[in-house]
Amino acid sequence: MSKSVIQSKQPRQKFDKSFKCQAVELWRTSGRAATEVTAELGIHPQRLSA
Repeated sequence: MSKSVIQSKQPRQKFDKSFKCQAVELWRTSGRAATEVTAELGIHPQRLSA
């Protein structure tokens, strides 16, 4: 019988309110796509919403 290997999840990133507000403001004022801004910030695209 083979043992299954359980991959450990990476800990969730936590962002303070200031970072969140600045990220949304950057996206809204830059004229760039959300995917571009999130790639620059190193966050998942679904984490950026106004």
